[in-house]
Amino acid sequence: MGDHYKTYIDHGCTLDKQGYPIYPNGRTEFVHLPEDDITNFGSVGFEKTSSVSYCSNRMWKITLYFCLVALVCNNLSCKWAGSPPTGKGGQEKLEKGLIKCCGLANKCNTVRHQTCPKSMAIRFDHHLPSGWGLLRHKGKHPHPWPKAKKPDLLAKKELKEEIKKNPKACALKLKMGKPTNPQSGFKTELGLAPEKLGAGVGNKFILDIWEMWIILCLFMPNVKHFTFQTRWMADCLLTCNRNNQVYSGGLISDVTYQYFETGYLLTTSMFCEDTQHWIHVQLTWMQGLSEEYYQIHFTNLFRQFLKPLITPAKRDMLVRKVVDFSLAQVKGFVSAYIEVFCQGTFKEEACMGLLERAKTDGQTHKQKVDYIQHCYPKVCKWLDWWTVLDIEALLFPLEMAISTRWRVPATLQQVAICP
Repeated sequence: MGDHYKTYIDHGCTLDKQGYPIYPNGRTEFVHLPEDDITNFGSVGFEKTSSVSYCSNRMWKITLYFCLVALVCNNLSCKWAGSPPTGKGGQEKLEKGLIKCCGLANKCNTVRHQTCPKSMAIRFDHHLPSGWGLLRHKGKHPHPWPKAKKPDLLAKKELKEEIKKNPKACALKLKMGKPTNPQSGFKTELGLAPEKLGAGVGNKFILDIWEMWIILCLFMPNVKHFTFQTRWMADCLLTCNRNNQVYSGGLISDVTYQYFETGYLLTTSMFCEDTQHWIHVQLTWMQGLSEEYYQIHFTNLFRQFLKPLITPAKRDMLVRKVVDFSLAQVKGFVSAYIEVFCQGTFKEEACMGLLERAKTDGQTHKQKVDYIQHCYPKVCKWLDWWTVLDIEALLFPLEMAISTRWRVPATLQQVAICP
């Protein structure tokens, strides 16, 4: 029987530890001799339906497998693949489009059932008296292999052997394994080198610093700080979702108080939807906790919002998401905002001229307002608020007193404001 067939593994197959094609593909043939110990022979790893028949007085068992293919996402950029439902309830959900893709942090939409060509065939011939068997596969699977719902026979056998070695061990202990020397693992994870006086030996420290983006640094006697981030942090801060909207969550600024004997680490973090964790987007090591240090940190953060790809509306949305916890942070935030975003307004000093004392040979208050409205039309809404009667009375009390002194009452019952 074995002279006519030879084992041939075609491209696209996935083999188990014993060399058996648990995921066969192409024109694969696998011969199982009676003396071979192949645990998974007669089975495949993907979801399938099967039919079994016998012939020659039940000496031959013939098994046919039909691939149920896989569920793939309608988003072409998503590489997720899932096992198709086999129950009646799952099939009804698939027909109604209720099954969602689990890839890209559940941001994809619906899935579709990809089918195999009709020429696909998997056949097992098993000679029961001798134990000789043959696997024959024909055709190519045009879909990715989804993760199996159940472990294969070889994996179950290996688990059984592990349980026999330590019957009292729980599932977590079997997964962790038997520890050998726990201290060496911790030192390797932390990068410690006790024989060379700690971590960062050789060029490791300077190479790690070069991987960072040092945005700003200053080391003077009374002011010491440096602000840094990575390119990935900067991209996450300014990234937009599918609707072209910037990050709408909170930007949390926090300070570490107990990790350094001298100095503090100020971090600004955002919530990443892809990883479902809070991630740092900017870090500042600073010597103190005064308002000046917070102003430096927020100034560097706000300057990133001035990039051309961020519109003023998106920039204002990001600024409003910054959360402050202390009074020093609030004052530093305000100072940084004025320094970055209000710099042009204060340089012009056009609107601030309204607060200056009027000169005898200069413009009147009304002439100044008309001049600002004509030269700076974008501040009209802000200027209208300044010129509201109640607000104008608070900001320009002298002007209101002069204008009302000579005002003629509309009726005889009106009382003069100023004598």
